[in-house]
Amino acid sequence: MRPGDALLVTGAAGFLGRALVRALEEEGHAPWRLDRAPAPAGDPAAARWLAADLLDMAAVREAVARLQPRVVFHLAGCHRVAGEAEGVPPGGAAAFENGPYAAHVRGTINLIDALGEASPGARRDDDETRRSRFSPDGISPTGREEARVILAGSSAVYGVAHGAAPAVSETSPLAPGNAYAASKVEQERAACARALLTAGAVRVVRARLFNLIGAGQPPGLFARDLLAEIRRRRAEGAWWSATPDRFAHVRDFIDVHDAARGLVFIAGLAAPPDVINVCSGRAAFLTEVLDTLLRLEGLAGVGAPALVAPAPGDARTWQVGDPGRLEALGFRATTPLDRSLADLACGLQTHRG
Repeated sequence: MRPGDALLVTGAAGFLGRALVRALEEEGHAPWRLDRAPAPAGDPAAARWLAADLLDMAAVREAVARLQPRVVFHLAGCHRVAGEAEGVPPGGAAAFENGPYAAHVRGTINLIDALGEASPGARRDDDETRRSRFSPDGISPTGREEARVILAGSSAVYGVAHGAAPAVSETSPLAPGNAYAASKVEQERAACARALLTAGAVRVVRARLFNLIGAGQPPGLFARDLLAEIRRRRAEGAWWSATPDRFAHVRDFIDVHDAARGLVFIAGLAAPPDVINVCSGRAAFLTEVLDTLLRLEGLAGVGAPALVAPAPGDARTWQVGDPGRLEALGFRATTPLDRSLADLACGLQTHRG
């Protein structure tokens, strides 16, 4: 990824998208942004904003043909399935097809197909070309610079362990436990299959992101919803009875800005790995998130629920990433969890009860 390369961020209006655009700009890049939403009012970079839906193939073709992007950071999708617990979401297969599957799989297919169509000679069908690997300088077997797609995957594809478990590496088996996770597995498979059909014009790098946290986190994610619940219950003067089971889970949280910088780092590698975890590698019980938020809100020890920190063997579910592959290449997440939670709390000041 060089200065002057055309860069495109899909899902640019989202939680990670905003952080990624900022990280790219800090590195001297001027990325194009694509999102279903229009550019925010007063955005100084509105001229580099494309309002388009990835499910609209004509719009995707037009955008790709216009920009000829060298690197695409593909973040667009949905972060949760409404009402889903485990298994199939409410509405059954039809809801899955029109919800997470459409957002993650169909949109990805359209994007990669459009990148392939925009590349001269990209549809060559000889088997030798299809089997060829990319050279370290980013030149495809067709002699043309590849379009690199940094696909924002999810740690959900690994599933969770019941009880303490080793860190999850890129070679760990995939075990999606719900419709969202299944759609992310299918997104990865579809992306790799469609890139293969471009005969080397498109390369996909699967960056599996663990639990993003920090300023601007949207509703529907654990820390953001817990903070909102704390503030609501304080306003009502009604503390809940916090059951240990609710918080006896271990997760790997990574600050959204660390994750964004990690994606920029991966995109800049001469020969990035095909799949890579983007995580902190730190095991955090959800009790730690609760205790930190209560302290930040000035509520520690004043009527708020107090929980004894569980021992590792008490964890009901466990998922922590192995950051070794990314760290060996030279990148490490550095933001501590309490700083990320403080940023989250400051960003929601206007929602105080």
